[in-house]
Amino acid sequence: MAKRRYIRLSRLTLSLLLAILASSATAQTQYVPYTTGTGFYVGRQGHVVTNAHVLDQCVDIMLIGESNSRFPATVVTKDDKLDLAVLKSKKLPSRISYLRHKFTGIRPDEKVVVMGYPEDYAGTGRYKIEYANVEDIKGPHGESQFLQFSDSARHGNSGGPLLDYAGNVVGVVTAKVDLLEVNRLTRKQKIVARRDIAISIPVLRAFLTKHRIPYETRDSLLKLSKYNIEQYGKQFIVNVLCRQEPE
Repeated sequence: MAKRRYIRLSRLTLSLLLAILASSATAQTQYVPYTTGTGFYVGRQGHVVTNAHVLDQCVDIMLIGESNSRFPATVVTKDDKLDLAVLKSKKLPSRISYLRHKFTGIRPDEKVVVMGYPEDYAGTGRYKIEYANVEDIKGPHGESQFLQFSDSARHGNSGGPLLDYAGNVVGVVTAKVDLLEVNRLTRKQKIVARRDIAISIPVLRAFLTKHRIPYETRDSLLKLSKYNIEQYGKQFIVNVLCRQEPE
């Protein structure tokens, strides 16, 4: 065989340089590095779930919610191995997310929704919504802690919710995976499949339970319209901005 296949994984955070006006007599502009991702409220006490990698090297954290409201947050707990983190904000949500109660019911080809703040939407307070399908209930190497869904997430969607059509969370968006085919003779790479990966609900529930973070579950029997999913979801998603030290 002249061709070989392997998998390339990439995180879905977004790096930005935001300009701020320095408070000095010369009023110089300073560019401050940020990483940005998405998060979602899981509790009525202000707890927000996101990816651990979104918070790498944070000096401080700002959340941007509905109507471009901005408020600070602090890290409650973080697990780099699971790539999960919980933030706490004094700003209480108008609505929280519910985790899907019976995760075992999810199946390939089930329709799902991605909501978050990718690419040009970062820092604006405007969210983007995409529709996708579950491709596999395990990861690319058969990992039970992941599920795969069709290519729909972009840089900045990291840490955001993957929703079913009842508006319940079925996963935490974390990475993009490419299946590459490499010609051993020419060494040229070709992408033959592209999918996105989410951390599964059983892993998230165990993480929240371990750290005593309250959350609520709900059955997914009643399906909602796309309009209602969006109106519901926009109330509990937030843009997570992680300020880093200037180089």
